[in-house]
Amino acid sequence: MAAQVFLDGSVYSPVDPFATALVMNEGAVEWVGQDAGARSILDESMQSIELGGALVVPTFSLAAASVASVEDAKALLSVCRSQGYGEVNLFSKHNFLSENAAGSELKINTYLSAEALLNPSELPTNIKGVYFTENSLKHLSLLTVAVEHQLIVSGAFTTSSSVRAFLDKVSSLEPLDRLRIAPRLDGIFSLEDDLIDLARSLHVTLGFSSDYTSAGDSLSRALSSGAAITLGSDPLSKTATFGWDLVSDAVNAPKHQAISARAAFQALTRGVQRANGVSSPLAGQLVPGAPANFALWNVTELMVQTPDSRISAWSTDPRARTPLLPALSSDVDRPVLSSVYLEGKALKNIGQTELCKD
Repeated sequence: MAAQVFLDGSVYSPVDPFATALVMNEGAVEWVGQDAGARSILDESMQSIELGGALVVPTFSLAAASVASVEDAKALLSVCRSQGYGEVNLFSKHNFLSENAAGSELKINTYLSAEALLNPSELPTNIKGVYFTENSLKHLSLLTVAVEHQLIVSGAFTTSSSVRAFLDKVSSLEPLDRLRIAPRLDGIFSLEDDLIDLARSLHVTLGFSSDYTSAGDSLSRALSSGAAITLGSDPLSKTATFGWDLVSDAVNAPKHQAISARAAFQALTRGVQRANGVSSPLAGQLVPGAPANFALWNVTELMVQTPDSRISAWSTDPRARTPLLPALSSDVDRPVLSSVYLEGKALKNIGQTELCKD
């Protein structure tokens, strides 16, 4: 496939906060910068695509979602597809998604109940990880099996005592073994400061529920502490809110819960990649060498959005070189999805805008 040059847009990238162009080649981002630079390298071997002012951002990733059947998975994936997601983590008691039974182009990571570790010889080869609940706390000794198979380990608990038991067991592992299982907690609504600090010290990612009204207080404290976080993590319940609506909930929450749009967006993109144990620092970003996983959105207005109390940390000054995201307020229309590209391939039947291709 010929290299594709996207022009006249707004590209959300740490490489250049004012980028308007992106070059994609062989399924990867090859270059990000200004239109003038892109046009200077454009030749007949490349395909140019006029964005018409569209916003280009990394695709969202769903941190954790509970599914009980193939039908559940299909319904969820359909929603995610329409919301600009490129990857989903599905949590299930049964491995019914072998050979991509859900029939989706999105990347699917399956997490099975920790009971699967009881029979290591029968562990499916296609699973990403396992998750512990209160019902499987008695099997925490099986963390060593997860280490041997290099499976991501998640804890999906409803009580602080269960979280503490999980973290205590994780802390007993050798540091290299902890690295191999990339431990995470998912479905968090509320978490005490001492548990947040313990999780941070053990490099455990904290996954907060998509119910931001319930999870926002603990999430904002976790973020302030420097803990790694994800947003939209619902391993035991139905996901309530997706994508930009979830970012909006975080930005427009009461003062003690609100976080910047940038922090919320990263918790829905780069943060989930890290929680999945992806070692590449490029994952979840639009930078040269990263997989070309991005969505194009038609937007009304772009800006830097941050709670007043955090302006010192998330400056709105252009000199801070903070990339712009859609304005998310009640008087501004939500972004409209135009296209999604996964590893350089455009998904079909997404959006209503036809891009101009030369």
